[in-house]
Amino acid sequence: MFKELTAKWRGDVADLDCVTDDNFCQVMTPCNEIAPKLKPIGFQISGQVFELEPSLYLHQAEGKRCQFAISNNQMKGSSGNLLLIGDTLLRHLYQVYDFENETISLGVNKHSTG
Repeated sequence: MFKELTAKWRGDVADLDCVTDDNFCQVMTPCNEIAPKLKPIGFQISGQVFELEPSLYLHQAEGKRCQFAISNNQMKGSSGNLLLIGDTLLRHLYQVYDFENETISLGVNKHSTG
């Protein structure tokens, strides 16, 4: 999945660098200039699609460096095909962890911006 995602990003942003930083793809252009060139990304979880606008998955790092806050999972085995989304998605959702029934429930935080 991550290879497909980075291929789409490269189609929109020619100078995308996914090698220099071990964790994130990045460009040496401010995020506010990159965001209009990118499309939203949708994640389907249990039949529900959660869509992130580019402004939500881009992170303005030091200087002009803009990092893409969705990264490839470096773990081996069955977890190796997963994406790391973390706070990029979860900061906009309520999460309820039911350990007894081994379930996680998600709900959109209506007070979240974007």
